[in-house]
Amino acid sequence: MGCEARIGSPTFPEPDPTSFHSRYAPEREAARHVRACIGSKRPAIVYIIGGGMGYIHEAVSELLPRARLVSLQPCDLFHAHELGKPAITWRPGVAEPLESVLARSLADGRMAGGVSVIEWTPVTRRFTAQSERIRLALRDALESASSDAATSAYWSAGWLRNAARFAAAARRQVRIRNGDGPIVIACAGPSLMRFLPELSRRRDDIALWALASAVPALVAAGLTPDLAVATDPGFWNALHLRTITELGIPIALSPSAFATEDALYRCPILALDTGLPFERAAVEAAGFEDHRCSASGSAAGTALSLALACTGGPVTLAGYDLAAFGHEDHCRPYPFDSLDLALASRTRPVTSAGASRTFDGYQAAVGAWRLSRAFSAYALSIRPPLGDSARAFRLSDSPVPTPVPRIARLDDLPPTRGEPPVVTPLDDGSRDSSLDSAAIRREGYLDRVSSSLEASLAGATEALASSVPMPFDAMTVYRALAPEATAPLVASMARGEATERELLAVHSAAEQALFSMRGGCDG
Repeated sequence: MGCEARIGSPTFPEPDPTSFHSRYAPEREAARHVRACIGSKRPAIVYIIGGGMGYIHEAVSELLPRARLVSLQPCDLFHAHELGKPAITWRPGVAEPLESVLARSLADGRMAGGVSVIEWTPVTRRFTAQSERIRLALRDALESASSDAATSAYWSAGWLRNAARFAAAARRQVRIRNGDGPIVIACAGPSLMRFLPELSRRRDDIALWALASAVPALVAAGLTPDLAVATDPGFWNALHLRTITELGIPIALSPSAFATEDALYRCPILALDTGLPFERAAVEAAGFEDHRCSASGSAAGTALSLALACTGGPVTLAGYDLAAFGHEDHCRPYPFDSLDLALASRTRPVTSAGASRTFDGYQAAVGAWRLSRAFSAYALSIRPPLGDSARAFRLSDSPVPTPVPRIARLDDLPPTRGEPPVVTPLDDGSRDSSLDSAAIRREGYLDRVSSSLEASLAGATEALASSVPMPFDAMTVYRALAPEATAPLVASMARGEATERELLAVHSAAEQALFSMRGGCDG
């Protein structure tokens, strides 16, 4: 693109690329600007918006030789004139979308070492619209990556403990006989209530699955799902599983999710491997089969990934709203209703408390719907693989846009032949009797974690030698076992500044923590 123009304004000739920099000392000008922006920080990634002819890039490289530079140009004017180009660049004339370039720049965990953003205002003020688009896309990408990193850092120890409980207590398995008929996955959005009559009418024609949080609403309407899906690692997931446990409904459960021993003992389980290092260890120790599926950042994304693998027919997310309707933020009844009732008082009745929570969390209004910035950004992360995109649908009238196309009713689904997938609990006798001892299974799990810890040392050592960030699996294992010691190491490796001594100290702390998990004795 050339010089920006607005409707009704005259078209100006493209400016001289050199006019955006000092005529006499552009290098010194760029160096002063970079030092003013960076200060004493040592970021691992530097995003340069509107770097012009590249003097800013060279100044950053001289000041921070190990940092990753990402050039985001709001125009194509400088393409043939840049002095040097960073490894990752974007301008409007390239084929790769801006969002894809940003995701690629953040994919390896380098962000743990810190991020800085530098703008060269002579360029960004001239190309204001495209510069603002870059700022917003970068903001969303950094927020999403920060959220993922914070989730991993916070939950690693919980994933380790939850998987240990799964390995020791899970008893009964289920299998899915794949089919070609439709699967409907009930989500816990408020619009699910409007589609319950339609689900009842089509119940015999579909496989009905549900996120764990949506099960109480289905059961209250006389609908029992064939399979529930649960991936939440927090202890509150026990409330999501309460109705499921009472009825013995089969659960597709990731071992990293929180589940009570009662739920693990009473419910038939389809073990999900979403790629976390503890999950495969738990599945193997429990003697279960595993089903690989995408974590996707949510139970809805994981359920969609699993369902698309189990049927050749359409998969529909019903009640996938990512928004509140009026004062309702979920379908009813909802697993957390009991908490609202427990906290209710004469001056703060249940409805008032729920409405206050909804209005605080969903501040933007579109008609009767209320939206939140967090959910709207998160909505873009749930998408089917390209090869399956024609089979994924969304049954919801929420205004939040998602990559999953919307339908108004189930009758709008493309016609299918064949039966839907069937969920079948296996007989208890199918289990290997040598795995009946919870202590044996837990010890087997810890043996596998120990092997993962040694593999983490090998992977981290190799990354250290190559001056690249710590691999995800190694980072997850170390964070789970030695979180306080691991945090500075992860940041230091992301900046390419860590030493082998630092790594060995973290590994020793992790070994000691695992030793304590075994009860403080060998074997």
